[in-house]
Amino acid sequence: MRKVVLLTIFISVALSSTASTTNKIWLAEKISFQIDDRFTLKSEFAQRWQNTTEGQLSMGAINEWEEAFAELGLDYKINNRWVANFTYRHIESKIATPLYGMENRFFGAIEYKFKIWNMSWGLRTRLVARLFNDSKTKYRFTETFRFDIPIGMKINDREIKYFFYDEVHIDLNKGGFNNNEVRTGFSLPVTPKFGIDIYYGNEYRKRFSNGDYNICNLVGLEIGYKF
Repeated sequence: MRKVVLLTIFISVALSSTASTTNKIWLAEKISFQIDDRFTLKSEFAQRWQNTTEGQLSMGAINEWEEAFAELGLDYKINNRWVANFTYRHIESKIATPLYGMENRFFGAIEYKFKIWNMSWGLRTRLVARLFNDSKTKYRFTETFRFDIPIGMKINDREIKYFFYDEVHIDLNKGGFNNNEVRTGFSLPVTPKFGIDIYYGNEYRKRFSNGDYNICNLVGLEIGYKF
């Protein structure tokens, strides 16, 4: 129970203390199908909304559609710790930049998973090729870190877990950091084949020609199915 109280305080402080020019809601549905002991097919469909009002996160003010994407990927389990992945993602967006419109992304990734005590850790390195309908191809390198820890509460004998997620983006065309995405939340295992992630997050992005950054508040909900 102490862990729950501390995590609740942490998230409440983050929500109340963060101000930005953009607030967002991210919704996603994920489906995975295990083909055999080595291969798993994965898909995701996501929708994202935003507002551009200065100030605190306001759910009622988030009414502008930002983007939607659908992706299909394949995991290859090398061994109990290493997983390789290839993914294709198609994006339709309404972002007011020269890159407005459609985007196709191709991901190649390698992930290392391990456990320390009762904590699960994941480190992922990913190369991204971004193909736009009205611009030249962009390349991005990302490093992702995540850990999960049980909080001492269960749903139908399955552990509820707290998670922390951090992803850093490196622009390979221009060089240097241009995005950092942080999420903190809970994984709720409703059934052995169905789960829900809820989280609060923050996105720190370089989006302007003068090099300035935009800080975005995020609230997210992900539902997942396993077959």
